[in-house]
Amino acid sequence: MKKIRIYIADDHQLIVEGLQRLLLDQDDIIFVGSSNNGLEAEQDILQKEPDIALLDIRMPGKDGLKITQNLFHLQSPTKVIILSMYEDIRYINDAKNFGAYGYLLKNTCREEFLEAIHLVQTGKKIFHKIEAKQTKELIFLTPREKDIIKELSHGKTNQEIADELSLSVQTVMTHRKNIRAKTGTKNLANLLLVLKEQGIDLE
Repeated sequence: MKKIRIYIADDHQLIVEGLQRLLLDQDDIIFVGSSNNGLEAEQDILQKEPDIALLDIRMPGKDGLKITQNLFHLQSPTKVIILSMYEDIRYINDAKNFGAYGYLLKNTCREEFLEAIHLVQTGKKIFHKIEAKQTKELIFLTPREKDIIKELSHGKTNQEIADELSLSVQTVMTHRKNIRAKTGTKNLANLLLVLKEQGIDLE
């Protein structure tokens, strides 16, 4: 039986060691190396050509998504699974577009994690395991809409916002209507909560 050769890259050594212990308990898996640095990890993967690379998103040197993209362009035989704490559809889509075979949360249970590795080894993708939780569409706000929301959060009236941004009151009201339509919200508190959930920065 051909064993699955796996490489791990994560800037937290405790995570690397925990995954290594888990993998070493499996008869059909071989641990071939690890790194806490993205640049070093990419070089190791290109040299060792493991069957699967488990990559964190945030690492010094180079992040996991950029490594994935580069491995894909170089036609590396290594299949990448992104391991992340970020349950964010944007990162999932980036992982897909950059050629990854999967995206798993770091709190994934042991059984699902091992199942994902075996699915990926056979060429299958495992994004569906967390995509079902991402039901809301991404919200895209224009810079002007963000300006208006920022002023609203400071308690300003339509007239005060119009004066501050050199707009007419009618224009401010139109922007507010568009913002409500885009976000599906009816009040400022709900609007700010939605923006926070989507990670939208008003700065």
